[in-house]
Amino acid sequence: MDEICLEMKRIGNNINQLARYVNIHKEEVNQEVLNEVEKKMADYVIMQDKLNVTWRKLMSIK
Repeated sequence: MDEICLEMKRIGNNINQLARYVNIHKEEVNQEVLNEVEKKMADYVIMQDKLNVTWRKLMSIK
């Protein structure tokens, strides 16, 4: 579980870097690339929510 959490943090950091880059270079960013980044961010949020549910279930097992 620790490895999964670490990987999720890494993914989150990468998303933050992409968001910063897009905010700085708005005029240079291709709309198709921006749409793909937004899709990946939405996928990440869904994955994170599923992980949180699984984590809660695991924590409730004694």
